[in-house]
Amino acid sequence: MEKRSDKMKENFLKMKMPGMKARYLRLDRFLRMTDNLDQQPYCNECRSLATESEKLSGMTVQTDKEFQDFEIKYMDLFGKINEHLKTFHGYRIPNFFISLYTLIYTMVGTLAGIFFVYLGRSGNFGEWSYEMGGLLGFVAGLIIGRISGHRKDKQMAMEHKTLY
Repeated sequence: MEKRSDKMKENFLKMKMPGMKARYLRLDRFLRMTDNLDQQPYCNECRSLATESEKLSGMTVQTDKEFQDFEIKYMDLFGKINEHLKTFHGYRIPNFFISLYTLIYTMVGTLAGIFFVYLGRSGNFGEWSYEMGGLLGFVAGLIIGRISGHRKDKQMAMEHKTLY
């Protein structure tokens, strides 16, 4: 069975887009997101967005004016699909959790390292500098955040919940 995106890709290839605009628009991501819409057969909004994307791919683009109209509609539809899949179906961009968890764990690790140095100084456990405690906490948080974020992103990929 032919996927919706295969037919749309053929239509996009027929369009005359100036310069590097086809690369700038990231049509490959758009096509993968429309495939994700087909994974939600009982969602009326997904069916509506899929139909709208098919209409968009059927536009004729030969002049700069037609391309400008296409670009405006494309960007609007891209944003709608992106927002709908994220909000209602739990899709995320690739490596979303690696970035998020790395940020959170490095902040928490840095603060924890500084706090442990503070506790150590008040309890006479040793003379570490705050910079050393902060650095060790940062590195530990970075490692833990990358590992746990990678696991979560891998789980999302196995569930086919990545946007593109």
